[in-house]
Amino acid sequence: MAFKGGDAELGPLARRAVAALDALLDAWVPKETGDGPAHKADLERTSQALTAWLGAGASADAWDGLEAAVTVPNGSFFRAKAVKDLWGDAQEALAGLVLEGSYSRIRRLEGPLMDLARAIDERYRAVKRERGALDNGDLLRLALKGLSEHPVVKERFQGTFELVMIDEFQDTDSQQLRIVSLLAPDERRLCFVGDRQ
Repeated sequence: MAFKGGDAELGPLARRAVAALDALLDAWVPKETGDGPAHKADLERTSQALTAWLGAGASADAWDGLEAAVTVPNGSFFRAKAVKDLWGDAQEALAGLVLEGSYSRIRRLEGPLMDLARAIDERYRAVKRERGALDNGDLLRLALKGLSEHPVVKERFQGTFELVMIDEFQDTDSQQLRIVSLLAPDERRLCFVGDRQ
């Protein structure tokens, strides 16, 4: 499901969730014993709450109180294939609605938080300049620039190392890989250690 992030998305998502829930509830007959009947009642309350919210205009502001009333279907209650498919549809629709609803609640903070992040970044850069300091990102950027744009630097370091080992290889980004390829263009001189991912 694509993440859209706006109040306009909540209504259609809620209608889809209600339709999926109602189809599931119509097809599902829980066993009389166990938690099945209680779970079905929770899902019916979720459908009713979403329907009422839609009738009231489906505003993001009203979502705050509604989210606690949303019950996502638990797959352990469904055995028949047809019902399992309906469960999957209902679960996906409700999960998308909860995600969008949660985002719509915090979306109003996006502007002030981005302004704060920009101010922190500007101050951080100013302090680095004042102190002549470099962070890890600067060191990597300058190392790559030195190796790729200055032949004397490249000649000095390329082939200097008998073996280049990269630990935690799964965390290596493209910039780091370019640095390694400039330091050790002969792949036989590379060793990697990492997790299976």
